[in-house]
This record gives sequence, structure tokens and C-alpha cells, in this order.
Amino acid sequence: MTPRPSLPQPEADPYAEPCPTCGVGAGSHCRRPSGHSGPFVAPHAARRRAAETYERISPADVSWLVGTPAGDINFKNALARASVETLREALRRLAGKQKTKGQKIEARIRALEKEA
Repeated sequence: MTPRPSLPQPEADPYAEPCPTCGVGAGSHCRRPSGHSGPFVAPHAARRRAAETYERISPADVSWLVGTPAGDINFKNALARASVETLREALRRLAGKQKTKGQKIEARIRALEKEA
């Protein structure tokens, strides 16, 4: 039996995120320095990277990490399976509100970055 070829992954939609380079909002085309925009203008590289990062964030895990006590098994499971991007998003949403959760998430980020 031959292995099945993997299906190509759909690319992240860069227009779903605002552009950090030219400042246009989500859903709008990037602007050139001359001010021109439209479908003929490719999205900036920073916007494409932001969209790819956003695609790797798990909203369910962010919800568990932010809305569940740090000692809860659901928090621990979400912490164990979350990507670095998901952990950073949870940390951003906590923004210093819950010290214990923040420390656990930061420790997990350091551990994942050490593995890489």
C-alpha cells in the first residue's frame, strides 16, 4: 500500500489582519508609499507573517488558559498542548492580571523555545 500524499495546506489570509507596515485595517489592500492600493498591490511581508502566526493560534486553548484557574486540569492540558503563538496570545490577554498563570505560561514558552 502506497502512502497518500499530503494535501497542500491552505495559505493564511493576509487580509484578515491589519498591516503593521502601511497601517491599513483588516480587509483592506496594502498601500504603496505613493498611496496607491488595490488588488494589484501585494500584501507586505510583515502582514503575511502576522496572518501565518494568527493561523497557529488556537482560540479554544487561549480561552482555557485565560478563563480557567491555574490548578485546573483543563488549564494544565491546554498549557501542555498549546503552541508558542497561542501561549503568547494568552499572556497578552492576561496582561499582568493573574501572576501565577502568567508565570506558568512564561515558563512553558521558555521550555518550548529551549526545545526548538
